[in-house]
Amino acid sequence: MGYQGEWSRFLRVGANWQTRTRFGAFEKYRGLFAEKGRFDIPATWTLGLALRPAPSLTLALDVQKIDFSQVNSVGNPILPNLESAPLGADGGAGFG
Repeated sequence: MGYQGEWSRFLRVGANWQTRTRFGAFEKYRGLFAEKGRFDIPATWTLGLALRPAPSLTLALDVQKIDFSQVNSVGNPILPNLESAPLGADGGAGFG
């Protein structure tokens, strides 16, 4: 879902949000990724501003947050999980 609008001649604003996309397990990575190979795409949000102080100059700023911590395959820390659970386990190591 997103929005982009021109609030004035000098200011444009944009925003975007994407929900978490759930996938089934990747069988080939069952022993590598946490949760027996499950690898979802995390939710993201983005905000952006574009300022145009002069006709020949535009300054832009974007901020993006990706919620990797909500997906165990990438959000779980490597240590101490690697010491306490095998790769691919439900509480196993992620990419931290």
